[in-house]
Amino acid sequence: MTGLSVVLDGADVEAKARAFVTRFGGDLGVAPTALQVDAVEGRSVRLRQVHDGLLVQGATLTLRFDAEGPSARLIHFNNETRRVRKARAATISVEQARTLAAQAVLGPQGKLSTQVPVNRLWMPLSVSGGELVEVFEVLVATTPASTPERVLIDGEQGSVIGRKPAGGH
Repeated sequence: MTGLSVVLDGADVEAKARAFVTRFGGDLGVAPTALQVDAVEGRSVRLRQVHDGLLVQGATLTLRFDAEGPSARLIHFNNETRRVRKARAATISVEQARTLAAQAVLGPQGKLSTQVPVNRLWMPLSVSGGELVEVFEVLVATTPASTPERVLIDGEQGSVIGRKPAGGH
């Protein structure tokens, strides 16, 4: 949204972003407690949405102010948060997700050390819908020197839903 100028309480842009979320979060479809500050860069603040303690992939709220400090006014925001109607929790274990990811990249006999980290997050099922599925993200390398692949495992279905080189968006 552009063309606005909103006065918000707060000593700095981060505090003003929190005031915006408290005041307008319900209108955006997200509770203030479901947004965590991800980055403060000059006059901009980016918040990431969480649900049940896990990040929601791609769900952000970015606010831009006309200045820094207590006199700053909100001049722009971009809302990519999700109104959550239903969240489908994982039915497989972290170890099962690690095995599925290894087999997807290394073949049927593929195995990974239990030291390989597995991240859990929520993935929206559609752009407009409010349904999330819990996903496991595993980085799998074919050799110690190779660039790992980012493998996404549907935690409810126990299937690979995505593969791409790590670091790619």
